[in-house]
Amino acid sequence: MDKTLIIVAHPELGESSSQQFLIESGEFWTEADYLDLNSLYETEEFDLVRERERILSYDRLFFQFPLYWYQAPAILKRWLDDMFTMDANGQAFLKAIRFKELGLIVSVGIKEDHFQVGAREGRTISEMLVPYEMLANAMDWKYLPVFNIHQFEFMTEEEKMDIMMRYACYIETGNKTSEHKYQQYILAKLEAISEDDLPLEMEEQIVFDLFVSTFEEQLDEFDELINITKKW
Repeated sequence: MDKTLIIVAHPELGESSSQQFLIESGEFWTEADYLDLNSLYETEEFDLVRERERILSYDRLFFQFPLYWYQAPAILKRWLDDMFTMDANGQAFLKAIRFKELGLIVSVGIKEDHFQVGAREGRTISEMLVPYEMLANAMDWKYLPVFNIHQFEFMTEEEKMDIMMRYACYIETGNKTSEHKYQQYILAKLEAISEDDLPLEMEEQIVFDLFVSTFEEQLDEFDELINITKKW
């Protein structure tokens, strides 16, 4: 399994309900590690050697941040400038970190419909974040589709639960665009639940097992349809 690091850039992380929700979701459902940049800079002197070693130990990186005036909070730019300074060891570091994956997890306070050509903002989220794609290309990293979350504070509980699982799937697999891969991910999570994780009465267990079985059958049917369409 790929080792994953989520680098969080938020000036008031403890006060953000959306960021706390995401972090708690990621820690519960995945094996990903989190790095709070604000805390890193506030509590100790920046140790370039140690932080580069940290990055080297991961396969997949995510920058997680709220969108502030069409860009990330300044702390992320500061960290990037420090990490990629061309000091005596800079060239060796750049060679050593090739072939990773980079994804962006962006929370936005504006409706998603506004971010498109002809709408209020006139550009998509992906277009505004192109510099990170260019960074990934320069580092020989695979750039993943942006995972954007709009108006978290107005979401229903059902919508938040959906975001929670799609976020976990994105972290663990890098998938955001394939609904089929997402369904496979959910099935794997359901099948991995043990009796200790979810203690149920006998009747409840029967219902749960039936639900998982039905879900698997439907996914198998979906697989068959996909295979058929590939032959067209």
